[in-house]
Amino acid sequence: MQTLARIILWSLCLALSGTHAADEAAQEPPFQFRPGQTDQFAGAKCVMRISSPAAGLPPVVIWRLTVEQRTLAQGKSALQTLENAAEESTFEWQTPEIKNGVVLKATLSCRLGDSEQTIEFPLRLRGPNPFRVVQETLKQSGIAVYDPLETTAH
Repeated sequence: MQTLARIILWSLCLALSGTHAADEAAQEPPFQFRPGQTDQFAGAKCVMRISSPAAGLPPVVIWRLTVEQRTLAQGKSALQTLENAAEESTFEWQTPEIKNGVVLKATLSCRLGDSEQTIEFPLRLRGPNPFRVVQETLKQSGIAVYDPLETTAH
């Protein structure tokens, strides 16, 4: 009787672990964003790199840029596979204009083609001149670069 109970318990454990492994495989994202792309400038065309072990990715990325669940920009971009790295692809997207000196914590949400699975990537969107506030403070304080030969750009 104890042997039968052990066999049933063992079979139940195997069945549960098999479904858990299948659930993990189903939850695996279709792609990942490559590291080092967290900071992006406003009003610029940005190129994002993604990696995916899957072959034959859809040719379109549908993206949306949000800040605190408010959409700033959205669109579709062509996905281009890199020639020297078969598992890596790129897509371009346009960031919206924001004021100089402003830094927004944003989320770029992307999905490939008709896929229902969306991948989110946190990023910082910076104004086109992140040093403008510092430059204005220096000007207002009367601090300037000493340049008797006038070789420093103005």
